[in-house]
Amino acid sequence: MAKVKRNLLGEYSGKAGNIVFAYGKGKTTFRSRVEEMTAEPSDSQKVVRNKFTVLARMGGILSDVTRIGYDKNTHRSPQSFFVQENYNFLIEEPDNVSLDLSKLVLSKGSLPNLPALSKEILTNSINYTWVYNNYGKREDEVFLIALNQLEENTLIAKSNRGTEKISMDIPEQWFGDDIYFYYFCLNAKTNKKSKNYFLGVEKFS
Repeated sequence: MAKVKRNLLGEYSGKAGNIVFAYGKGKTTFRSRVEEMTAEPSDSQKVVRNKFTVLARMGGILSDVTRIGYDKNTHRSPQSFFVQENYNFLIEEPDNVSLDLSKLVLSKGSLPNLPALSKEILTNSINYTWVYNNYGKREDEVFLIALNQLEENTLIAKSNRGTEKISMDIPEQWFGDDIYFYYFCLNAKTNKKSKNYFLGVEKFS
């Protein structure tokens, strides 16, 4: 039975429900105890849990990318950045929650994007080329990201805007899988970035 006792100094100690009272150093303090939840979660609660599970898992897979792409001047962690920016791209189905990978937000900013990219796919690599058009700085870094959801892994390649080319080798264990490609730009001196762009899904064999 929960009860609260009053001592000779008129202070309280003991517990009532999930509230614990304690007297020490001349003052009474209280805290709440964690109570075990015995009720089965509702269907809506399960959906919310599934949503955050999907986001947390994908955010973990892409953590090396969002560490580069998110704004370090804010108080958000890369994981928090990913969850907040991509929550609206969850797809809720009767028995499943998934994420629209074509709409992922991996970076945000106002740096110019690259002009029209040309793509070349080889047996185990992919190349993207463009023509520098004086928008942005030649030294701007270009990051190419490959996401393999099945392998739960990413690859990151880096080049510069002025080189007009970026390449990535694809590991053999990724052959036959759907690989999602994205890019964004970053100026290392100012830490300014472009938003990321989805380049499409490719398969290698």
